[in-house]
Amino acid sequence: MLGLEDWLKDPLADRTQVTLTFDDGYASWNTAVAPLLAERSVPAAFFVCSGVVGLGGKEARDFARNRMGRSQQLSFISLRALSDLAGHHLFELGGHTLTHADLGQIGDRHTIHEEIAGDRAQLEDWLGTPVRWFSYPFGTPANVSPLARSVVEEVGMSAAFTMIPGWWEAKSGDQLLIGRDGLDPSAPFSVSRAWLRGGYDRLYALKPQRR
Repeated sequence: MLGLEDWLKDPLADRTQVTLTFDDGYASWNTAVAPLLAERSVPAAFFVCSGVVGLGGKEARDFARNRMGRSQQLSFISLRALSDLAGHHLFELGGHTLTHADLGQIGDRHTIHEEIAGDRAQLEDWLGTPVRWFSYPFGTPANVSPLARSVVEEVGMSAAFTMIPGWWEAKSGDQLLIGRDGLDPSAPFSVSRAWLRGGYDRLYALKPQRR
Protein backbone atom coordinates (compact mmCIF):
# COMPACT_ATOMS: atom_id res chain seq x y z
CA MET A 1 0.00 0.00 0.00
CA LEU A 2 1.18 3.52 -0.79
CA GLY A 3 0.42 6.90 0.72
CA LEU A 4 -1.46 9.24 -1.60
CA GLU A 5 1.52 11.47 -2.41
CA ASP A 6 3.82 8.53 -3.21
CA TRP A 7 1.15 6.91 -5.38
CA LEU A 8 0.58 10.11 -7.35
CA LYS A 9 4.25 10.25 -8.34
CA ASP A 10 4.05 6.99 -10.29
CA PRO A 11 0.84 4.99 -9.77
CA LEU A 12 1.71 2.40 -12.43
CA ALA A 13 5.28 1.69 -11.34
CA ASP A 14 3.94 -1.46 -9.71
CA ARG A 15 0.38 -2.47 -10.48
CA THR A 16 0.21 -4.52 -7.31
CA GLN A 17 0.30 -1.26 -5.33
CA VAL A 18 -2.85 0.63 -4.45
CA THR A 19 -3.74 3.55 -2.23
CA LEU A 20 -6.83 3.53 -0.02
CA THR A 21 -9.28 6.43 0.13
CA PHE A 22 -12.50 7.01 2.10
CA ASP A 23 -15.22 9.62 1.48
CA ASP A 24 -17.74 11.64 3.50
CA GLY A 25 -16.86 11.56 7.22
CA TYR A 26 -18.10 8.65 9.33
CA ALA A 27 -17.57 7.80 12.98
CA SER A 28 -16.37 4.35 11.91
CA TRP A 29 -13.28 5.96 10.39
CA ASN A 30 -11.89 6.51 13.87
CA THR A 31 -13.47 3.59 15.71
CA ALA A 32 -12.89 0.80 13.17
CA VAL A 33 -11.02 1.80 10.01
CA ALA A 34 -8.09 3.77 11.43
CA PRO A 35 -7.20 1.22 14.16
CA LEU A 36 -7.27 -1.61 11.61
CA LEU A 37 -5.05 0.28 9.16
CA ALA A 38 -2.67 1.51 11.84
CA GLU A 39 -2.21 -2.01 13.19
CA ARG A 40 -1.03 -3.06 9.72
CA SER A 41 0.89 0.18 8.97
CA VAL A 42 -1.36 0.90 5.96
CA PRO A 43 -1.63 4.56 4.89
CA ALA A 44 -4.90 6.07 3.66
CA ALA A 45 -6.55 9.33 2.63
CA PHE A 46 -9.88 10.50 4.07
CA PHE A 47 -11.98 13.04 2.16
CA VAL A 48 -14.16 15.02 4.56
CA CYS A 49 -17.43 16.83 3.94
CA SER A 50 -17.08 19.37 6.74
CA GLY A 51 -20.86 19.80 6.94
CA VAL A 52 -21.29 16.34 8.49
CA VAL A 53 -18.72 16.75 11.28
CA GLY A 54 -20.39 16.55 14.66
CA LEU A 55 -23.91 15.91 13.32
CA GLY A 56 -26.19 13.59 15.25
CA GLY A 57 -29.84 12.68 15.67
CA LYS A 58 -32.34 14.36 13.36
CA GLU A 59 -29.68 16.61 11.84
CA ALA A 60 -27.66 13.57 10.78
CA ARG A 61 -30.74 11.80 9.39
CA ASP A 62 -31.82 14.86 7.42
CA PHE A 63 -28.34 15.43 6.02
CA ALA A 64 -27.99 11.79 4.97
CA ARG A 65 -31.38 11.80 3.26
CA ASN A 66 -31.34 15.26 1.66
CA ARG A 67 -27.67 15.69 0.78
CA MET A 68 -26.41 12.13 0.29
CA GLY A 69 -29.49 10.26 -0.86
CA ARG A 70 -29.16 7.73 1.96
CA SER A 71 -32.19 6.47 3.86
CA GLN A 72 -30.41 4.67 6.70
CA GLN A 73 -29.20 6.23 9.93
CA LEU A 74 -25.54 7.25 9.55
CA SER A 75 -23.09 8.03 12.35
CA PHE A 76 -20.84 10.94 11.43
CA ILE A 77 -17.40 11.71 12.80
CA SER A 78 -16.92 14.17 15.67
CA LEU A 79 -14.47 17.04 15.49
CA ARG A 80 -12.31 15.48 18.20
CA ALA A 81 -12.18 12.16 16.34
CA LEU A 82 -11.37 13.99 13.10
CA SER A 83 -8.50 15.81 14.83
CA ASP A 84 -7.16 12.50 16.14
CA LEU A 85 -7.30 11.05 12.64
CA ALA A 86 -5.53 14.06 11.13
CA GLY A 87 -2.76 13.78 13.71
CA HIS A 88 -1.82 10.22 12.73
CA HIS A 89 1.31 9.98 10.58
CA LEU A 90 -0.22 7.35 8.27
CA PHE A 91 -3.30 9.34 7.32
CA GLU A 92 -4.02 12.39 5.16
CA LEU A 93 -7.21 14.42 4.93
CA GLY A 94 -8.78 16.02 1.88
CA GLY A 95 -11.86 18.07 1.05
CA HIS A 96 -15.29 16.84 -0.08
CA THR A 97 -17.36 20.09 -0.19
CA LEU A 98 -19.29 21.83 2.56
CA THR A 99 -22.63 20.12 1.99
CA HIS A 100 -21.87 17.02 -0.12
CA ALA A 101 -23.00 19.02 -3.12
CA ASP A 102 -23.62 17.42 -6.52
CA LEU A 103 -21.25 19.72 -8.38
CA GLY A 104 -22.38 18.41 -11.76
CA GLN A 105 -25.83 19.89 -11.17
CA ILE A 106 -24.64 23.37 -10.13
CA GLY A 107 -24.16 25.91 -12.91
CA ASP A 108 -23.08 28.85 -10.75
CA ARG A 109 -19.32 29.21 -10.41
CA HIS A 110 -19.52 31.14 -7.15
CA THR A 111 -21.59 28.41 -5.48
CA ILE A 112 -19.16 25.69 -6.54
CA HIS A 113 -16.25 27.82 -5.33
CA GLU A 114 -17.90 28.28 -1.93
CA GLU A 115 -18.53 24.55 -1.62
CA ILE A 116 -14.91 23.61 -2.36
CA ALA A 117 -12.95 26.52 -0.91
CA GLY A 118 -15.25 26.88 2.09
CA ASP A 119 -14.85 23.23 2.96
CA ARG A 120 -11.07 23.45 2.71
CA ALA A 121 -10.96 26.62 4.83
CA GLN A 122 -13.10 25.01 7.53
CA LEU A 123 -10.95 21.87 7.65
CA GLU A 124 -7.72 23.87 7.76
CA ASP A 125 -9.10 26.05 10.54
CA TRP A 126 -10.10 23.01 12.58
CA LEU A 127 -7.01 20.93 11.98
CA GLY A 128 -4.24 23.50 11.45
CA THR A 129 -2.83 21.61 8.44
CA PRO A 130 -3.01 22.31 4.68
CA VAL A 131 -5.70 20.53 2.66
CA ARG A 132 -4.32 19.69 -0.77
CA TRP A 133 -6.55 16.88 -2.01
CA PHE A 134 -10.21 16.82 -3.11
CA SER A 135 -12.84 14.21 -3.91
CA TYR A 136 -15.95 15.02 -5.97
CA PRO A 137 -19.14 13.98 -4.12
CA PHE A 138 -20.86 11.02 -5.83
CA GLY A 139 -18.04 11.18 -8.40
CA THR A 140 -19.65 9.82 -11.58
CA PRO A 141 -19.35 11.70 -14.92
CA ALA A 142 -22.76 13.26 -14.24
CA ASN A 143 -21.44 14.73 -10.97
CA VAL A 144 -18.12 16.05 -12.30
CA SER A 145 -18.66 18.90 -14.74
CA PRO A 146 -15.98 20.86 -16.62
CA LEU A 147 -16.99 23.88 -14.52
CA ALA A 148 -16.41 21.97 -11.29
CA ARG A 149 -13.03 20.76 -12.51
CA SER A 150 -11.99 24.31 -13.42
CA VAL A 151 -12.97 25.58 -9.96
CA VAL A 152 -10.97 22.80 -8.31
CA GLU A 153 -7.98 24.03 -10.31
CA GLU A 154 -8.74 27.66 -9.45
CA VAL A 155 -8.89 26.84 -5.74
CA GLY A 156 -5.45 25.27 -6.01
CA MET A 157 -6.02 21.63 -5.10
CA SER A 158 -3.03 19.42 -5.90
CA ALA A 159 -5.18 16.47 -7.02
CA ALA A 160 -8.86 15.57 -7.25
CA PHE A 161 -10.57 12.18 -7.40
CA THR A 162 -13.70 10.89 -9.14
CA MET A 163 -15.48 7.55 -8.75
CA ILE A 164 -14.91 6.65 -12.41
CA PRO A 165 -13.02 3.34 -12.74
CA GLY A 166 -9.87 3.27 -14.85
CA TRP A 167 -6.08 3.39 -14.81
CA TRP A 168 -4.49 6.80 -14.33
CA GLU A 169 -0.98 7.70 -15.49
CA ALA A 170 1.02 10.46 -13.85
CA LYS A 171 2.61 11.61 -17.12
CA SER A 172 -0.52 11.84 -19.27
CA GLY A 173 -3.51 11.79 -16.92
CA ASP A 174 -5.43 14.78 -15.60
CA GLN A 175 -4.44 15.16 -11.96
CA LEU A 176 -7.79 16.80 -11.22
CA LEU A 177 -9.83 13.92 -12.68
CA ILE A 178 -8.22 10.82 -11.18
CA GLY A 179 -10.37 7.70 -11.33
CA ARG A 180 -11.02 5.32 -8.44
CA ASP A 181 -12.58 1.92 -7.94
CA GLY A 182 -15.34 1.91 -5.34
CA LEU A 183 -15.43 -1.30 -3.30
CA ASP A 184 -18.45 -2.62 -1.43
CA PRO A 185 -17.47 -4.51 1.75
CA SER A 186 -20.62 -6.64 1.44
CA ALA A 187 -19.64 -7.87 -2.04
CA PRO A 188 -17.77 -11.16 -2.59
CA PHE A 189 -13.98 -10.87 -2.61
CA SER A 190 -13.92 -12.04 -6.24
CA VAL A 191 -15.87 -8.93 -7.26
CA SER A 192 -13.50 -6.62 -5.38
CA ARG A 193 -10.52 -8.36 -6.95
CA ALA A 194 -12.02 -7.88 -10.42
CA TRP A 195 -12.51 -4.16 -9.74
CA LEU A 196 -8.91 -3.76 -8.57
CA ARG A 197 -7.58 -5.56 -11.64
CA GLY A 198 -9.46 -3.22 -13.97
CA GLY A 199 -12.04 -5.78 -15.01
CA TYR A 200 -14.88 -3.25 -14.99
CA ASP A 201 -13.05 -0.32 -16.58
CA ARG A 202 -14.09 -1.02 -20.17
CA LEU A 203 -17.65 -1.99 -19.20
CA TYR A 204 -18.03 1.27 -17.27
CA ALA A 205 -16.65 3.28 -20.21
CA LEU A 206 -19.32 1.77 -22.49
CA LYS A 207 -22.14 2.47 -20.03
CA PRO A 208 -24.32 5.47 -21.05
CA GLN A 209 -23.75 8.35 -18.63
CA ARG A 210 -26.27 11.04 -17.67
CA ARG A 211 -24.88 14.51 -18.38
